[in-house]
Amino acid sequence: MKFEETLAIRLRAAYLHLHRSANRHFRAFDATADQYAVMTCLAEQAGITQQTLVARLASDKRTINKMIDLLEEKGLVERRAHPSDRRAWALYLTKEGRKQQKVLFDSADYLRRRLEEAVPPKHLEKMLDCLQSISERLDPDELDRIIAGKADEKVKA
Repeated sequence: MKFEETLAIRLRAAYLHLHRSANRHFRAFDATADQYAVMTCLAEQAGITQQTLVARLASDKRTINKMIDLLEEKGLVERRAHPSDRRAWALYLTKEGRKQQKVLFDSADYLRRRLEEAVPPKHLEKMLDCLQSISERLDPDELDRIIAGKADEKVKA
């Protein structure tokens, strides 16, 4: 099998095409695909922490922090004191942020339909399960723990 035909490269190509197409689309709204993802996640559940956002979007702390800073500067997101954790911020869309998220969401209908048309409905659940499995098996923190455990085993042997 040629390298470009492997699962890893096909996943990479699919992700990059989706991401680049979304960025081109959202550019007209002075937004990015990543900003859209953050805003849509906050639209679905207001008041979550940055840590929760990192997990839900499979991102990293630094990227999410920079994105929240930018969206806050634009007046689209606000940080509020977390009701039960003094160390964390609760994140909310502002009134303008909710409007912008709806505009972005509605405008992206064509992209969502193109993506959904690529996977026949009868295969969608299996496809989602496979993607979840890949994500779990390749989680960097989990792989670090596995590798560290194997290194510990070699030291003991």
